[in-house]
Amino acid sequence: MTRILLPLLVLLAPCPATAQQANTIDLLDGFEPTESEVVSGPWRSTPEGLESEGAKGARIILRRGMPANFDLQVEFTRKAGANAVGLILPIGAVSPALEISAWNGEAHGLSRVNGLSAKAPENPASVRPGNLENGVRHRLNVSVRIDGQGSASVTAVLDGEELFAWKGSPASLQPNLFVNVEETGALALAAVEDRVIFHSVKLLPIQAVPMAPAPPPSGKEDTGSGETGDIDLAGLVAPGTPEWEPFNGAAFRAGTGGSVQSRPEAGARDRGAYLADRDFSTGTIEVELKGSAQPQGSFLGVAFHGIDGDHYDSVYFRPFNFRSEDGTRRGHAVQYMSHPEFPWDELRRDRPEVFENPVEPGPAPTDWFRARIEVDEERIRVFVNDGEEPCLDVEKLGDTRSGKVGLWFNGIAAFRNFRVKS
Repeated sequence: MTRILLPLLVLLAPCPATAQQANTIDLLDGFEPTESEVVSGPWRSTPEGLESEGAKGARIILRRGMPANFDLQVEFTRKAGANAVGLILPIGAVSPALEISAWNGEAHGLSRVNGLSAKAPENPASVRPGNLENGVRHRLNVSVRIDGQGSASVTAVLDGEELFAWKGSPASLQPNLFVNVEETGALALAAVEDRVIFHSVKLLPIQAVPMAPAPPPSGKEDTGSGETGDIDLAGLVAPGTPEWEPFNGAAFRAGTGGSVQSRPEAGARDRGAYLADRDFSTGTIEVELKGSAQPQGSFLGVAFHGIDGDHYDSVYFRPFNFRSEDGTRRGHAVQYMSHPEFPWDELRRDRPEVFENPVEPGPAPTDWFRARIEVDEERIRVFVNDGEEPCLDVEKLGDTRSGKVGLWFNGIAAFRNFRVKS
């Protein structure tokens, strides 16, 4: 769970069940910091919202007596800093922290689960890395439930992408060692050495926002004309699924709306996954992609004419270059290469500005965008979004004219609506 990201802490404590709220309530509407609410650090109300001014471990109680089950929607901007920021809520009788961009961006996650911090690889509610872009307004949706058997669940969605869906016993949760509050059942905000503005903190009607949409139907839809309809990506999340062949240690986690996200901490080098039992020679590959604005942190696209993890052609994007003010970097937004005979660095050195181009108009680095790659015997053409002209039109490299087809990435990447027509 990056596509850079802002730190938010959701601390949770016990509270009596109440009737489900019927209307959305903005808890910052009319809120003014007072001595009874401020736990630590300076807080002030501004026209933009409630601001923490960068103190270490700043915390403020926003609401006492939270319901046992709730949905929250938080909008915030990290103006400066690189560490975690927060909210405060209750799970049973404990107050763990939902941290966004914790440990200077190492991870997002729930802290602590079984005594583990948000960055611990063994923590089932940890997502690495924890990138968050400063100066950008982010939206965090959090759903907390406690069922009749006492089991708890926490689901977190950041900017439309599911980070994690944890379920277990509240007894396995502990407060964050550094960012916590003593009161149970209280909703609070927190920021760790960051200047953060919380624009709104909304308590939503229960189930107003779907937190974990049902996966699309499994299998591939054969249109009968050599075209595969939207290919089910859910199998990428379960290792050993026969429909997919990951290479170079690639691993994925489930996103929202049938999407999948890369797990950058797994595997090494350029990696991805091929469709099993599918040979591709010429035709069209379509996919929607979402990356990150982190420089050198997000490379994503497709691989085709593949043999294994070392032999394939690839068209991929560098979203962090889409809108760069540096013209040279902007010209390195989309790339074609044929690995290992024609890697990107040798192409840039020997035939500069031939096999990579800008994408005009450039999407926002963290937005979803559509890519269509047309492959024929002699040329590769790449179209983005509604562009009528290709952003890249180059000769086909190498002698391989058929092979496996699939997804390709290095770093932060998300994929959805993958289609292949041959």
